[in-house]
Order: sequence, then C-alpha cells, then structure tokens
Amino acid sequence: MKAGDIYICTYAASPWYEVGKEYPIIKNDKEELCVMAKDGLLDPVYMAMSKFRPKDGPRERKKAPTAPSVA
Repeated sequence: MKAGDIYICTYAASPWYEVGKEYPIIKNDKEELCVMAKDGLLDPVYMAMSKFRPKDGPRERKKAPTAPSVA
C-alpha cells in the first residue's frame, strides 16, 4: 500500500465509508498512510475499523469448508 493507491471498501464500520466505493490512500502531515472518508477527514489505515481491498488487487476469498475425513 502506498500513497496514490485506490482501495475499495469491503466492510463499512461507520457512516463515513460505503461498501463498494473507492477511496484514495493519502499521507497525512505525520507521513501516515490514510484513507479519506466521505466527510473529507483522513483516517490512518492502521486505525480504520472499516475494511478495504486494493482496487486492482485480488478479491478476498473465503476458504471452502473441508469435508470431514471418513476412516
């Protein structure tokens, strides 16, 4: 992740983010990587409760359940 990347919200933990919407990664005045919320404020990525994935990156996959082994 670097400044200038675009991430897509996959889980919105607050009204400031919307699932499926794109958010830019920006550095704040402390040089922390942040997500810009709908209200225009920057949230440091390491503190964000919402979840994001890279726009051009792999989608999150859930593991398929495994069948119990029969002995």
